[in-house]
Amino acid sequence: MAENRTVAVLTANAALSSILCMILADGGRFRVRQFSSPAALQAYMRIAPVHVAVCDFDLGETSCDVLAASIRTDRAIQCRNVQIIALTRRLDRARKQAIVRTGIDEVIIKPMSPAYVLERVRARLGQNVIYVRAPTGYEGPERRRAAAEPAPGNGGGAEIIPFARDRRETPSPAPVG
Repeated sequence: MAENRTVAVLTANAALSSILCMILADGGRFRVRQFSSPAALQAYMRIAPVHVAVCDFDLGETSCDVLAASIRTDRAIQCRNVQIIALTRRLDRARKQAIVRTGIDEVIIKPMSPAYVLERVRARLGQNVIYVRAPTGYEGPERRRAAAEPAPGNGGGAEIIPFARDRRETPSPAPVG
């Protein structure tokens, strides 16, 4: 499943990056690469494929949504269908819209356990995600329908954007009697 896959880590905090890289390298059968800037990550992606990128949403002078948009439209990148996991402390409406618009696959709210990040990376590597190529140059996850879906049962007044659906089976109730 995850063999010969590359996971990139880019956070605004070097200590967090080191911890995530250590946990990911120890707990998975994939290569882990640590980056100190969005430019370094993108340069690497032009010469080698990255299958999952774990990035802080706030990256100092830029943000994960800007990086994701750049990755999704950069034709020189080896693997534009990289799955992007964003780490953030807050998730307001504007940030949700930016996440959907730029093709970020999943959001993890901080603080989080590094073991949870490992679990999510493993899950991402095991999923088949539908990717599209748009005339604008965007190549990434199909999000147009998710952005337009109104919340169920609220008459369409509020907008809920599903980033990751729970695929676990719900057990049937035991028969009575």
